[in-house]
Amino acid sequence: MEQIQKTSKLAILAGSVLIVFGIFLLFDRLNIWHISEFIFNWWPLLLIALGIKMAFFKDNNQGKNTIHFNRFSPYNFAESIQQDGSSKVFESRILGDVSRRITSKKFSGGTFFCIAGDIEIDCREMRLAAGQWIMHVDAILGDIQVHLPSNLPVLVQAQCAAGDVRLRESVGHGLFVKRQYKSEGFEEAVNKLVISTSVLLGDIKVD
Repeated sequence: MEQIQKTSKLAILAGSVLIVFGIFLLFDRLNIWHISEFIFNWWPLLLIALGIKMAFFKDNNQGKNTIHFNRFSPYNFAESIQQDGSSKVFESRILGDVSRRITSKKFSGGTFFCIAGDIEIDCREMRLAAGQWIMHVDAILGDIQVHLPSNLPVLVQAQCAAGDVRLRESVGHGLFVKRQYKSEGFEEAVNKLVISTSVLLGDIKVD
């Protein structure tokens, strides 16, 4: 069965955005460049850039897989059913919320991405396919909330540029928050889930 081990392009993009945002905040603190004024005056450039990407550039991943998924389209949803019956879920939205209830009994990971909107994923009725799987949940300007089964072997790695992070017992507040939660028995479990989640401006809650 396929195992997901490579760093996703979305994770690289989110990490790059956090680095640039951190540099801007540092310049603001040192009175080198007042980033707050720049954001107030020039934030529409982000919408223009996204519009150009959506209209004129194709996703490089298209044609390589059975699923065509462009996270920079206004809305995308796709579910891939593998030969063994396991399923992967991919969903993205720009200027809107993502709300998904996962009830698959052989869930094998997926990707959720949102710009200017909230993400809520209900996994309480979900069961995992055999193996270790990764679910990426990332947002720019929005909150993330993930509901998990209480007995699920899970490792959650979360980072937030500005906001609150609450991963069950692990809590953090403020700027550039990074938290990790690992359930008891995760290392020994055969079927387990790794959740990689990040937010630029917003909160993260996993319960």
